[in-house]
Amino acid sequence: MTLRISALTAWLRPRTLAGQTILVVAASLFALQVIAFSLYYIGLRNQWITVAAAPGVIRILEALDQHERPLSWQRIRAARTLQVTTQAPTPVGRNAPEVAVRAAELFRSAGIRPLEVRAAIDEPAHKPPLARVLTGSGSRESRARRIDVQLSVKLQADRWVTAYTRAAPVAQPILQRLIVQTLFLFGFVLIPLVWFTRRLAAPLRALTSATARVGTPEGAPPVPEVGPDDVRRLAASFNAMQDRIRSMLEEKDHMLGAIGHDLRTPLTALRVRVETAADGPDRERMIATIDDMRKMLDDILSLARAGRDREPPQRVDLAALADAALDDFEDTGAPVERTEMPRTIVAVHPRAIRRALTNLVENAIKYGERAEVSLRVEKDQAILTVADSGPGIPEDRIEEMLNPFTRMEQSRSRDTGGTGLGLAIVRAIASAEGGRLHLSNRPEGGLLAELSLPLAP
Repeated sequence: MTLRISALTAWLRPRTLAGQTILVVAASLFALQVIAFSLYYIGLRNQWITVAAAPGVIRILEALDQHERPLSWQRIRAARTLQVTTQAPTPVGRNAPEVAVRAAELFRSAGIRPLEVRAAIDEPAHKPPLARVLTGSGSRESRARRIDVQLSVKLQADRWVTAYTRAAPVAQPILQRLIVQTLFLFGFVLIPLVWFTRRLAAPLRALTSATARVGTPEGAPPVPEVGPDDVRRLAASFNAMQDRIRSMLEEKDHMLGAIGHDLRTPLTALRVRVETAADGPDRERMIATIDDMRKMLDDILSLARAGRDREPPQRVDLAALADAALDDFEDTGAPVERTEMPRTIVAVHPRAIRRALTNLVENAIKYGERAEVSLRVEKDQAILTVADSGPGIPEDRIEEMLNPFTRMEQSRSRDTGGTGLGLAIVRAIASAEGGRLHLSNRPEGGLLAELSLPLAP
């Protein structure tokens, strides 16, 4: 239950700056409305208590006033609505201590200090006063549904004066007023706020989109320098940073091309000279060393250039691309198994994805005896899976193995290992294509490598 509530609140909680700003302002306005109407209701309730207590107090004060001779109709009314007893009368209805307290205050303000004041209210069995006040129905029913108020005052030890009056509560439609004023206030404040926050967030959205494309071959267009001064300065700083990064990447590509050319030339010359040497173990070792150096150079350049392909992505069938790469392994007799792969269209650089799949299959064959390749689609992701039957990787070293020049010391020997760049190249390619590489150990043994790529729109 707690998890469901947490999931619901997480779903309702806005994630954007504009949404969170609007939520905070709306919550503050709502809290302010609740406080204001609570104070208004308290004042209205106090007014209703005064309205209920005042007629009885006035009636008793008139009866106690001996300076004026009452008229005949006043004596008749007093006989019907006043009662003098030696004992406290039985309350008619429910006790109303708040009315009694207010009546005592009115008596004291008139110069009379009663020994005790009691009040009772007898109201029709309809909506309670609070419901009438909230809905405003009392304004329509106040004449037909007046409240009988019994006010008893103990003036002496054996003298109680009781007045019977009728009163109607001050009926105001608080609920309707609360709803109408809240909607008006929210509309008056939130509509301009929504417009302003969307206008403020537009440059931030453009900045976010441009940030995701920094370092890619196509780059990102300059972010419009609009909005408040703070946002405008941020956009200008980002544009300047992007220009510096673009210059550094272009310089790096130029340098890598020169390094690759300058190193391949002496390696080729050295290989030609070694080929002319006499046959023997030394000649074979030198050839193997030169081949290792060439392979390491290719891997380093591939890692450095990952994501720098200047060709636009192509819509390709990932299943067909994987089948073509696996056919090359099967032609050499490599232990590769594949399942039926569904047709899956992705927008990628085919050569880079083929290189990534080749690296994963080579690692599976080299360290896990065989490779099992499959393809599935989950939501908007195509997941290419390569599994092996090897010893796997300790859980605490899986993330480490994705770093360049990192190799296993125990289960994967240096004599049979590569340069330690295979998985790093795959991760760099996956990241450049908008996907990710995930490694995990299989319950039945072996390593599971999952290359996720977004489906083409």
